[in-house]
Amino acid sequence: MKAGRDITVAEAQQSQVAESVREILREVTAESPFLQNSAPTKNFSSLGLFKHSEIRTGKVLGKGAFSVVHEIVGFELEDEVSATMNFQSQRTRTKFQREAVDKSTGRARYVIKHLSEDLLKKPNEFSLAASDLAVEAAFLIRLRHKHILSLRGFPVTGLGALEDGHQGFFLILDRLDTTLDRLIEDWKEQEKQNDSMKLQYSRQLASALKYLHRNRIVFRDLKTNNIGIDQDGRLRLFDFGLCRELPSPEAFNQISEEFTSRGVYEMSGVGTRRTMAPEVVLAKGYNCKADIYGWAIVVWEMFALARPYSSYSKTDHQHFVCKKGERPPLTAEEEQRQGRKHELLRGSVPIALSEILRSAWDASLSRRCDAELLCVKLDEILRPKRATIALAVRRSYQ
Repeated sequence: MKAGRDITVAEAQQSQVAESVREILREVTAESPFLQNSAPTKNFSSLGLFKHSEIRTGKVLGKGAFSVVHEIVGFELEDEVSATMNFQSQRTRTKFQREAVDKSTGRARYVIKHLSEDLLKKPNEFSLAASDLAVEAAFLIRLRHKHILSLRGFPVTGLGALEDGHQGFFLILDRLDTTLDRLIEDWKEQEKQNDSMKLQYSRQLASALKYLHRNRIVFRDLKTNNIGIDQDGRLRLFDFGLCRELPSPEAFNQISEEFTSRGVYEMSGVGTRRTMAPEVVLAKGYNCKADIYGWAIVVWEMFALARPYSSYSKTDHQHFVCKKGERPPLTAEEEQRQGRKHELLRGSVPIALSEILRSAWDASLSRRCDAELLCVKLDEILRPKRATIALAVRRSYQ
């Protein structure tokens, strides 16, 4: 009986939540030149607008702390909803209905992401999670990069759908083939490793960060389970609920002079601890280079096939990693010296990549490389491999 009363209270607050989310989104937009100046996706009419009741969902593909992702197995379009739209939007809805499942594979093409039902009993958390989802939608509808997951659709009533409960407001996204954390588990079972593919993924992730950082956007939660691989084998960064835009230098100068000279800003310390940059854990000012530290840890995980700092408590991590400067081992000697502080290393980091990682996870922001330099350095490593592949292809035709 008590659980029923909790849900009733939450439902009664839905309109308040919707207005609270609108206010937060207005505040984020007011502080974001990117959201203000970047028009939504060029072909806005290509986005599908639906009510949740029109979407048929299949199995659960993923669960986070606040959200759930289902595959979409079909669309059952309602005439009264279609009647409110122009001809182009109706055609888009019909296209989604027709292409929901790949006929050659029987596999769903799209997924739906919405809030967890558990949040209905926690009004404050529901409001925060709904705000993150709304911010994610605001950024995704404007971001255009081949290594960033695209937004495909959302509710026909926009944020007003929050008044319909935890499933009311949702995002429709492309379905991914797998996530990097799952792929790493698969790699652990393989005797021979494909370092060239891992280097390509490293470069593709750096490319996505380069694009974000040029727009002063910090992803803030880089980790292997926020990185996917699509059906074409291409890396795609997703889950932008925690991303934020750094204030412009002009706006920042009006707020504080404390961090201006170093080009870093005070932002809330969010993210996943093992991939958090030291300055974030220690609640210091940080900038886009916080993502570069996360990139280095993710890339190390890909090659080492291990989770860093697995034996560390929160206190250990803060002391040894953030204050004392300890980093994951890059050589057998370093691994032996550190002992069993990480999961058993099943792979190794190429020598050419080791120096890049050292620069990318340097505690000093001035010494830590940026995404643009990362791309240049990775291209230098990849160029000979590409030449070898091209030569092999030419020879095969001779």
